[in-house]
Amino acid sequence: MGVTIAASAQTIAAGSYYLHGPSNALSLLYQFQQAMTAAGVGSAAAYLTEAGYVRITGGSNFTVTWTNTTLRDLLGFTGNLSAASSYVAPNHSKLWWSAGYDVTPDTPYGVESMPMPDTAITTSRDGSQVLFTTNNTQQHQKFSWDVVSIDRVWTSAEAGGEYKAWWDTVGRAGLRWYLWPDVDEDSGSTTQATLSGPLGPYKLRRIDPTWYNRQIPGVDQLSEIEIDAIVVSEYA
Repeated sequence: MGVTIAASAQTIAAGSYYLHGPSNALSLLYQFQQAMTAAGVGSAAAYLTEAGYVRITGGSNFTVTWTNTTLRDLLGFTGNLSAASSYVAPNHSKLWWSAGYDVTPDTPYGVESMPMPDTAITTSRDGSQVLFTTNNTQQHQKFSWDVVSIDRVWTSAEAGGEYKAWWDTVGRAGLRWYLWPDVDEDSGSTTQATLSGPLGPYKLRRIDPTWYNRQIPGVDQLSEIEIDAIVVSEYA
């Protein structure tokens, strides 16, 4: 993915990335920060703010020309950047979603998943013998949010920050994702969000095409969101 930063052509290697990854190698934001540094931008930084937007900063003014609009769109920007030392994306990335409050998992908080063995139970005719046979065990999880504001679920814009956009871009596309718990949000803040202790990686365990659910019949105001997930291996 090509981008020109401070008049220096840079390339982010093709690969599998999270917006903010559990390691630098898997973080699109870190890779962009490295491209900024390679272009000569001093004190380069690229991160998610407490409001959920991408912010990029340098020690002095720098420009960004998006030669790859996919990279631009994934970071939430809409046009080229110039004449400033920091920029905040006007849109949320479609790789990011937050309900705005803490999740309710099927397990105790902080527990990544629940083991689900494929155990088959065979019982003798008189019930005196019971045989348990287990070949494999999957790790399942379900995340629930009971009352999510419609602007974070699905509007006609279907923009970044809405569950519908995340569902289309990540969830039903079969991509891996992490859940980052206990993140303090501030809608107007440009402060870097504190992201630690991620759970995952997950993929959707099933596709539910009728996931949208009005909490108040006939009123598009609140919706319940449930995500059935399965723990998967990390990107190689």
